[in-house]
This record gives sequence, structure tokens and C-alpha cells, in this order.
Amino acid sequence: MTDEKITLDDIEQDIINQVYSLDADDPKTTIAIENLKTIHQINEKPDPVSRRLVPSGDSIIGAVASIAGILAVLNYEQLHPLASKAVGFISKIRL
Repeated sequence: MTDEKITLDDIEQDIINQVYSLDADDPKTTIAIENLKTIHQINEKPDPVSRRLVPSGDSIIGAVASIAGILAVLNYEQLHPLASKAVGFISKIRL
């Protein structure tokens, strides 16, 4: 075995070469074209800028819940300043 790594681009090019060598009426051609479509979809790379700027739904829900909890605790502190020590229970922000 060689140390050469096979990439998806290599596999895609190999399938293209196989399609060119097959007859148009051959059922293997249809299978090879479907495989080529699948490999091409896997090989597409997402745009890193758009992927990075869109936060996930879980992170948005977590942030909103955290802010709502902090506001609730601060409101309680404002209404009952002598009886509450709840600010110590607020978790630290983790990045």
C-alpha cells in the first residue's frame, strides 16, 4: 500500500472517467451518474463566512433564557433588597 491519500475529488474524477467509458444505454451509466451526484453533494464545501455568522437555535434559546433569569433575579433583588441573596446563584457566562 502507498501512503497516498485518496480524496473525494479523486473519486469524483474516477467516476467521471468511468461514465465516459460506458455506453449511454448501459444501466451502469445511470448508477455511475447517481454516484457522481452523491459524491459531488458530499464534496461541496459550505461558505465558511455564512456558516459562522448564523447561531444555532439552541444557543439563541440558551441566551434568551439566561438573560430572562438574570432579569428576574435582579427584579426580585430590587423589590426585596434585605431578604434576597439570589445574585450569587446566577451562573457565570461561559464562552
